Amino acid sequence: MRMHIRKGGNPEILVLRWPLLNFNRLAGLGFCWLMGPLMFAAGMGWLRGAASAPLILPILGGLLAAAGLALLLVRHDVTIDRRERIVTDRWSILKPIKQEVYDFSDFNCVSVERERHRSNRGSYTCYPVSLKGAEAELTLDESAQIAKYALRLGEAVGNFMGLSLRNASGG
Repeated sequence: MRMHIRKGGNPEILVLRWPLLNFNRLAGLGFCWLMGPLMFAAGMGWLRGAASAPLILPILGGLLAAAGLALLLVRHDVTIDRRERIVTDRWSILKPIKQEVYDFSDFNCVSVERERHRSNRGSYTCYPVSLKGAEAELTLDESAQIAKYALRLGEAVGNFMGLSLRNASGG
């Protein structure tokens, strides 16, 4: 999932925002919103021929519909404020639910690494981008699967914050 880098009207603020809708979210949302209500309706006996459906169907259907709604509404953004010298990591569902604030001095470099992951479908490489310091670490993007996008993000954040880029991606 690629994030958007915004510099809005204030040149001292950089906002990294993950898109609200992308292919992965749309696929998950479509599945949850299609299957959730169908399973709920079948479990409640509202569909033709489903009078003896087990109780688990409406429960599972409600959970799937709720998961679809969460996929639609959850947002994550990182705001870097040069004037205040703070980095804010914020998760929200309509309203902020988790927020962490870091000082610029908590970080000494921007790191781009190369990680190899294995799954039942095979293996793949991703390039996580992080702000790193002696006692703090903040992952900015962990899903980049193309090294040049990760490096571009790392360079943009490093230049904006005045930090060096540690490139361990091999790219």
